[in-house]
Amino acid sequence: MTLVLTDVTETDQGGTRPAWLTSTVFPFQSRFIELDAARIHYVDEGQGPVLLFLHPAPASSFLFREFIRRLRSRFRCIALDYPGFGLSEGKSGFSFTLPEYAAVVRDFVQTLDLTDIILFVHDSGGPIGLGAARQAPNRYKALIITDTFAFPLTSYPFMRGMLRCVTSRPFRFLNRRFNLMPRVVATLAPVHRRLSREERAVYRQLFPTPESRDRMLDLMYQLLTQQQYLQQVEEGIQQHLRDLPVLLMYGQFDPARLAGWPRRFEELFPQHRTRIIPGEGHFPHEGSPARMIAEILDWYDALESN
Repeated sequence: MTLVLTDVTETDQGGTRPAWLTSTVFPFQSRFIELDAARIHYVDEGQGPVLLFLHPAPASSFLFREFIRRLRSRFRCIALDYPGFGLSEGKSGFSFTLPEYAAVVRDFVQTLDLTDIILFVHDSGGPIGLGAARQAPNRYKALIITDTFAFPLTSYPFMRGMLRCVTSRPFRFLNRRFNLMPRVVATLAPVHRRLSREERAVYRQLFPTPESRDRMLDLMYQLLTQQQYLQQVEEGIQQHLRDLPVLLMYGQFDPARLAGWPRRFEELFPQHRTRIIPGEGHFPHEGSPARMIAEILDWYDALESN
């Protein structure tokens, strides 16, 4: 496995960084790492404790740009794109399943030799990131869990119904035709902040082809169907991660919060702090990043003082 670094420019030598991902909206150095299963794009900014960000299905590391910008003075902020998302590519034979995504994160952490990691997960990043953490729990020291889950959905018929809806053939057709999911995230999901025209354009450009738009729904379909894997993740939490300090953050009107997922995590992690982001839904990261960042700093300062 080798590391390949690429400087940030708007066009990027070699074409690895497209013109639409400009330094204006993503002012970080793009880096690439060759793993056995994938070529991974990531950013690595700042110094201090490692803060590893894992993104949701209809996004990439771009989702965390405000967090990286504001937290890199305190933390070493690392955010990667999953294979098939952003600027990362799966290699021949990669099947884009939840266990494979988790294995990529595991190998990424091992290859960079990251330790004492504070893992920040959102949406599908929860099953992926916590699935990776259970395989090497000694590398992690704390968790930030936002608007996600990491357990079977058999007890949540409404959430299963939502996943069936957005992965159905009619919705797939609409998403392939109109790039629907990224448009919703960029325009309708943030409540307290309106993204700039350039930021909204990046979300659309992240998924330029029908095949790339299928990838996000394929990942969401995995969340619906891979119940055995999700059971293994929950068991891994109970066996290996239960004693970690955890910050739980959910949007006030997020269906995940209304379904009771924060309470489920509170039962799994005795050392938890729960914060609700007022007025936001499933993507408070875009609507209220300043509020979330303030909660992170307050929580981490409390951890350090103990």
